[in-house]
Amino acid sequence: MNNPFDFGRNILETWEKTMSETIEKMAHDENFLKNMSKVFTKSIDVKKTFEGQIEKLLQNVNIPSRGDLERMLVYLQRIEEKLLDLEDAFSDFDERLKSIEKACLKQNTLNSAPHETCCTEPCEEKTEKPPIKEKIAKGRTTTASKRKK
Repeated sequence: MNNPFDFGRNILETWEKTMSETIEKMAHDENFLKNMSKVFTKSIDVKKTFEGQIEKLLQNVNIPSRGDLERMLVYLQRIEEKLLDLEDAFSDFDERLKSIEKACLKQNTLNSAPHETCCTEPCEEKTEKPPIKEKIAKGRTTTASKRKK
């Protein structure tokens, strides 16, 4: 037994064997189990009391507790969700508005009359006068209707 590692290993094995036997005996002893149950119950009560006292202390010095921070996190997550929904809605609105603008510009280049698909009045940017042929055609119908009367 000249090797110090063998000596340490033997001590560890002996300790492990002794502890295992002791714990096994204790696990079958009813009195020990009852006492351990009481100790665990008391430790839980002490923990609850301690947490309550910490909560009061934090309130007195205006520092948020863990519960306050958790509630705030939930609240902020709801706000973030609503903001993301609004962002999506504005994005959809912006896309729709751009498509309407494109339709108006396309229609405006074809003629300057109001566009039934996109607006109720002529677009202001490129409003052109109707071609002379249209004016002549309108004039003929009005003069023809006057002649009939």
